[in-house]
Amino acid sequence: MLNVRARENRKRGFALPMALLLLVVMLLLVGGLATLVTQELRNVAYTGFDNRALYLADAGIQQLVAEEELSSPGLAVAPPQYYFPADPNGLKPSYIATILNHNVVNNRRTYLMQSEGLSSEGYTRYVEALSLEDSFADYNYAGWANAPGNYFVSGLMQFNGRVYLGGGASDPVNIWWQNGLASIFEDKVTVEGTLAWAQPNGGNQPPNSQNDWASVDSHGSSWFKQTNQPISFPPDAAGSIIATEALTGIAGNGSSMPSESTHDVYVNDNAANSTNTGALVTGIYVNGSTNLSFSSTATTETMTFKPGTGSTPITSQVTVTVDYYANTTTVVENGKTSTYSGVPSGAGSSVSGASANGAIFVNGDVTSLSGTVNGQQTIATNDDNENSAENNITISGNINYEHDPQSCGCQSTDMLGIIGHNVEVASNAPANLTIEAAVFAGNSYDYAHQNTKQGTFETDQGQSPGNIPKKGPLLVYGSMVNNYISPLGVFNSNNGHLVNGWADSYTWDSRFQTNSPPFYPSLSSYTIVGWTDCGSNPCS
Repeated sequence: MLNVRARENRKRGFALPMALLLLVVMLLLVGGLATLVTQELRNVAYTGFDNRALYLADAGIQQLVAEEELSSPGLAVAPPQYYFPADPNGLKPSYIATILNHNVVNNRRTYLMQSEGLSSEGYTRYVEALSLEDSFADYNYAGWANAPGNYFVSGLMQFNGRVYLGGGASDPVNIWWQNGLASIFEDKVTVEGTLAWAQPNGGNQPPNSQNDWASVDSHGSSWFKQTNQPISFPPDAAGSIIATEALTGIAGNGSSMPSESTHDVYVNDNAANSTNTGALVTGIYVNGSTNLSFSSTATTETMTFKPGTGSTPITSQVTVTVDYYANTTTVVENGKTSTYSGVPSGAGSSVSGASANGAIFVNGDVTSLSGTVNGQQTIATNDDNENSAENNITISGNINYEHDPQSCGCQSTDMLGIIGHNVEVASNAPANLTIEAAVFAGNSYDYAHQNTKQGTFETDQGQSPGNIPKKGPLLVYGSMVNNYISPLGVFNSNNGHLVNGWADSYTWDSRFQTNSPPFYPSLSSYTIVGWTDCGSNPCS
């Protein structure tokens, strides 16, 4: 019995030291954990302070983008350092936004920007970003007012890119649909204003299932929306800017329209009926009504300007031959030849002064336009209502690219812009008509006075294509922007079949996601296409 008690006493003697040892270990672990938690909390705080500086730096980038949009189409100027109100630490958080560089890339202005953010705790972060000017060529189709009785018809018309349509109470956006027919739209659609539905044999029910919607938008109802907020129509500066670029090669500010005294074609601000040489520093300026046709080979482009059928035509035929391989432009009129080094293509480098560019301005109507284009040009006419100078462009035949992005299997750089008051399709144009271009019709006066029904893509019969025999399909490959949406054909509302004119379809040129024809109207907005967090040191 005594031995048993002794063994139990010895066990109790070992338990106490073990308990004390475990207590010490636990205290050490808790102490270490407390130190670790404190350090982690400190690191989290430092990260939070650092992120505050990052957010401030990004705010500077957003401010610069806003400045770019406010100054469009002029150059933006970086704002002074911006200070936010002082915080409890007694410091003022701030950012400094800087424009590192600006350029014209793919006929759109770009800005390379850097912003330094300074948090109230004294932390600094740098951000660098690249913004790209948005263009109306981003739209497959855009129109602000719909002609009464004009319909978008399942099975006859198709749009594969982004679409914007406007309509009022008396002239809504009319959509005729029938289950089983091909969808009208294949991308996002925005309807601003009033919408009306139509079906075969006088039906007027809207789609009420996703199966119904398949004949309207191939992506279903989620890609089709209505809004009360119209997109902004651009200012009228584009016409005078293109005219100044065409005549002098120097960027205009949109405030004045240049002019010449004789009805002729001008290159390097010289009339074609002269003999000149030197470096090309302009586009092509045409003072008078003209018929313009293009013809091309793999390395050349010939533009033939003939006297037009409109008022005050040019007096003689002029040919302008562009040799991209030799980098020369040859102008011939009445046996007189001028040869320049350089080619009229692209936006040039007009930011820094006179330069060759792809501006073709016609101070009069273009009464016939057709042919195959090689290079990057924009054809524009007068569209100034205040000075009663509104000129139209009539498309009389197919307009194609020499390096056709639809079929060449190549990285085509050919690109054409067409800008006029009204852009019309001649009644005698081919039945199966293709127009490869970004087309823009209308001005701000047309936009503000929709009752004039102007600024439109239409037939030369106006909004009455019923006088035109039934034609084949009309395809616009590129982009179509017009103020007033006119019908190009007439259909039977009972069965959806074409009766007169053209069934028109529009295929968006996906190159316009980052490219545009030279001097094409912009949306006065910019998209950030690149963004880099450079940490606590400048990016470059």
